[in-house]
Amino acid sequence: MATSRLNKKKQLEASRGQMWIIDAMVSGTFITLLLFIMLGTSDQLTQKYVQADSEVSFANTLLSASDSLVLTPGRPGNWELLDIPDDGVASVGLAYSPNVLSSQKLAKLESLNSTNYTAIKYGLGLGALNVSIEVMALGDGTPIYSFGVKPANTSRATVFERLAVLDDGRPVLMRLEVG
Repeated sequence: MATSRLNKKKQLEASRGQMWIIDAMVSGTFITLLLFIMLGTSDQLTQKYVQADSEVSFANTLLSASDSLVLTPGRPGNWELLDIPDDGVASVGLAYSPNVLSSQKLAKLESLNSTNYTAIKYGLGLGALNVSIEVMALGDGTPIYSFGVKPANTSRATVFERLAVLDDGRPVLMRLEVG
């Protein structure tokens, strides 16, 4: 009997050891699986963060360009009288004063569409993109002035609209579309 108790005790200890090994293997597998899930999720979150950051940066660039158009006369302030691109226009602005658009600047911008489209895009800081600018009468939406090329892929286009006044007193909507 003593031998059978000793055998049972050894069997019990052996089975406890086997259970411990099985528990350790299951736990190790579970922990490894969790680590892989965490790494995959971390990579996805990083990619989404980078994408969101680039979209915010792009939106800030467009906001800056629309501010430049509506709030500043450009640099130099009399760029509409100069020969572009020979006279070194650093930035393009359409404002006679903040939120008051100059008809002379708009007419010059429209005339430069076919000859200096690229120079104007770079003057806005949007050189690599398709840029379209329309100034429309408020209410009826008919374009008074237009410049540029509408983006081909409208699903990836970003639009900024700004209310302003022409220097003759008419309220207008300036629409900047980039894509």
